[in-house]
Amino acid sequence: MTEDERIKKLEARVTTLENEIVALKREKKVMILKDEKKLIHSPKLTRPDSQETSTPPKSTIDWEKKIGQVWLPRVFIFVLLLGVIWGFKAGTELGLINDFVRIAAGYAAGFLLLFVGRKQWQKQNLVLSQVLLGGAVAIFFLTTFAAHILYHLISTPIAFSLHIIIVTLGFLLTRKFQSQTIGIVSSVGAFLVPFLLQSDSGNILFFSIYELLVFIVFMMLALSSKLKSLYLVVTYGLHLSFLIFALIQWNEDIRTLALVTLVQHLMIILYFLYRQTLKEQVAFTVLTSSVLMSFWILATFTSSFWLLVVTVSYILIVAFIKMELDKRSVFLSNTALVLLLFLIDHFEQSALGIFLVIEGSLVVYLSFLFHSKLQRWIGFSIFALGAFSILVFPIEQFPSIETLAWTILMVCFLLQIKFNQTLRHKKDLFTVVKTVMAFLGLLYFSQLSLLITNDAKVESMVLSTTWILYAAANVIYGHINRDKLFRLFGIFLIFFTLLKVVFIDLPTVSILIRAILFLLLGGIGLAVSRLFYKKETHDRMEEGQKKN
Repeated sequence: MTEDERIKKLEARVTTLENEIVALKREKKVMILKDEKKLIHSPKLTRPDSQETSTPPKSTIDWEKKIGQVWLPRVFIFVLLLGVIWGFKAGTELGLINDFVRIAAGYAAGFLLLFVGRKQWQKQNLVLSQVLLGGAVAIFFLTTFAAHILYHLISTPIAFSLHIIIVTLGFLLTRKFQSQTIGIVSSVGAFLVPFLLQSDSGNILFFSIYELLVFIVFMMLALSSKLKSLYLVVTYGLHLSFLIFALIQWNEDIRTLALVTLVQHLMIILYFLYRQTLKEQVAFTVLTSSVLMSFWILATFTSSFWLLVVTVSYILIVAFIKMELDKRSVFLSNTALVLLLFLIDHFEQSALGIFLVIEGSLVVYLSFLFHSKLQRWIGFSIFALGAFSILVFPIEQFPSIETLAWTILMVCFLLQIKFNQTLRHKKDLFTVVKTVMAFLGLLYFSQLSLLITNDAKVESMVLSTTWILYAAANVIYGHINRDKLFRLFGIFLIFFTLLKVVFIDLPTVSILIRAILFLLLGGIGLAVSRLFYKKETHDRMEEGQKKN
């Protein structure tokens, strides 16, 4: 073995050893990484203050706790109240309890529930304590009502003063214990106080101011304490108390109630614009209170002009007050709903559909700009209502309000399909809109074609001709705009017209009319098929250009 061969052999061995060392290092790194992963994922070595987030286990509902601690107290406080009432009734029938004893026992039961409820709160039995405290407030209301109305033991001023004291007590308990149960019982009782007093005729101004003050006080409490249910109860409780009063005593002064609902709506709007607490609930009440206020205006004022004033006010708010996009959408939804009520009250059904279709189209278009689903559904609902109002009145003569209404309906559909780019991205919805548009167009042109003649035989031919031309127009439009739906609709209509001609028209028309119909139908069918050949050739050329 020469020296050169020995050197080459040594170099080969050195290279082999280097490769083995690299392989050993790689295996060692893999083992270290595996050990680190085990340490990281080991529950025993996980640090309690670790920053890694772990997925929390799915919470299971403890039905025993939910039923025993939440629902049992609520159900059986009602059972207890019934037992007290029946006990009083039994004692009265046996002659053991007179009127004074009943009232004293009622107040004593209320104070007992207050005492027990406070003790339960101190023991951290929160749900039970809130139910007991709310039950105490309810007993105070019922006892005062019985003393005043049933037994005539106290006069109206004293009864009113006692009710105000009870309302104040409920307000303070709600604020201290942050309880929606107590707040709802207290606010409902406060709204009902005027109905719990004996009076020959109510003072509507005093009633309205009192109810508004109750709303303001409990609304501020609900918003400051973030009590969602209480806020909704006091908002709609005002309208319910007004409705009860209106049913009992309806006269011209009832307009005062509509004005108070306007004040309520303005207060909700101001809070919605400049505060952030309970945003979803306040936004919902801005929308619904506008509708309720509009109903009060329509019911109490002879003219719906004031609804137009409200609509313009919403538009001015959107135009001149800076606000977030979602708030702007709420005000635009208000505008749409109030304007809807104005149009329904102002126009008859034959002309109403025109305005509703136009309004609905605008609202839908704006909803895509502001990305508001609520506004979109309101717009679709208004548009559907307008379309229904138009569809129930067919076109009977050419120069008529019905012809104008159908034409505007078709134009609104075309504008949505042509220019609403956001709608185009909603493929499923866009397909539905185009399908409805195609069938409505068929109905529209069919009605117009039937106005040409009164002869039944000629009418059938004219209708078939119209369908053939409309089918061809759909195929051409689909070919130009590369819209498969319109092309398929046109093909379907051509075959459907062919069946109509064969089975319905042929037995009733002359040989000349048959020839004209088949020549027209055959020519259009061949022309349409030629378009599909051109489309296939064009598609192949485009594919070839893409490959190149």
